[in-house]
Amino acid sequence: MKKFLATILAVIISICGLLPCLAADVTACSCGQAPIIYVAALGSGYVFLDAGTENERTLFRPDINDVLNDFTPLLGAAADLISTKDYDAFGDVLISCVNASFGMLALDNEGKSHERVTSEEFHPEAEPPHSIDHNYYFGYDFRLDPVENAQKLHTYVQEVKELTNHDTVRFRASSMGGVVTMSYIKLYGTDDIETIIFQCCPLQGTAVAGELYNGKVEINKDALLNYATCALPDLGSDALAGILYTLIEMLDAGGVWLGLVGIADELVLNLKDRVFDEALIPIFGTMAGIWSFVPHEYYESAKDFMKLDSETHGVLLQKLDCQDSFPCSHGHSPPCDYIV
Repeated sequence: MKKFLATILAVIISICGLLPCLAADVTACSCGQAPIIYVAALGSGYVFLDAGTENERTLFRPDINDVLNDFTPLLGAAADLISTKDYDAFGDVLISCVNASFGMLALDNEGKSHERVTSEEFHPEAEPPHSIDHNYYFGYDFRLDPVENAQKLHTYVQEVKELTNHDTVRFRASSMGGVVTMSYIKLYGTDDIETIIFQCCPLQGTAVAGELYNGKVEINKDALLNYATCALPDLGSDALAGILYTLIEMLDAGGVWLGLVGIADELVLNLKDRVFDEALIPIFGTMAGIWSFVPHEYYESAKDFMKLDSETHGVLLQKLDCQDSFPCSHGHSPPCDYIV
């Protein structure tokens, strides 16, 4: 009897010893292709006001009808401007429209969102199964500090690893997604990452953001024409695109574009300071995400122009200074006191 029990016990111990190996064989994916996470560009995640209520509104990317309704008063104001040349009156309406449409996107002095404003949450889905042709989509609230979005990306990475039974993932990062990825690397290293592809990522910022955050605005006819003509192929009709190309060239030859630019220049000359002070700075001045696009050489002067001071914006400035201290200007270099 003792010999029989000893044999049974030996078999049980042997089976228990094999269980981890068997479990590994069952759970580990052997496809040889680490799952791909697409760390998306600016604007990849929706931002909502009063989400889940009857008053829910999409603040970003907004419904075009909401924007048109917000800016409808500009039509009458523009007509009055033509006859009266009263730029201040037009500015009153313009600033009111901008704030009505985009004002709730503003963050507080610490770079935190209003409690009524929330953003879309992203979690990986099991279907379709992971493959070299499938990307797991990670979007985020573009307004927030890249460190906060990197922390959410870390959670997303762990979820993808668990879902796919892989030890590592691959990143494909686009635009601001590259900034979030650099922040992720500074926070968590690269142990979970097999490879990274950066697509058009402003890792050292962009001059256009630096100049805008220094109040430098210019309406350039050639730039507008280039933008218009580059957009035409998206119409999906070669014939229609050809007609519109011709129309654009005719309007340019007739001086129409130059005239429109002249009107726009007058608006900038008369209203730029007011629009920045009463709308653009209050809305965009505390968005650490957009600040990550400001290159190092523009940074100090931009803080002055955007009216950030240590007494009012101490926590926010700590975040922004941490961004600017990283060698590529836009990752984060812990330890930073505000990172938790």
